[in-house]
Amino acid sequence: MECEICGSGEAEYIVQVEGAKLNVCHSCSSSGKLIRGPLPKEYKPKPGEEARVGSGKEELEVVEGFGSLIAGARKRMGLPLEVLAERINEKHSFLERVEHEKTLPDVKLCHKLQKYLTSN
Repeated sequence: MECEICGSGEAEYIVQVEGAKLNVCHSCSSSGKLIRGPLPKEYKPKPGEEARVGSGKEELEVVEGFGSLIAGARKRMGLPLEVLAERINEKHSFLERVEHEKTLPDVKLCHKLQKYLTSN
């Protein structure tokens, strides 16, 4: 996964910059408030494997094709991506990267998407 600030490097950190959570590389990790540092080596998925996203207490399994599942649920509800982003208080560009599977969603975002896309 590439850095969402500079576009290069391995995005191993999550930082908050002006309210937006971004996946960034080590060089850009000082650009905002650090939310999560690099995952331990055993949590980094190999190509084709299922990834695990952890927050210490809770761990979720990210299934293959998660982006198309999210996009499909959103489209069945007739929601443009911009509207969904606004309703769950996330940046449009970040949700777009999640739907295109360029970024792994964190546990908090998974819960927001699950709650909104299954309750409406």
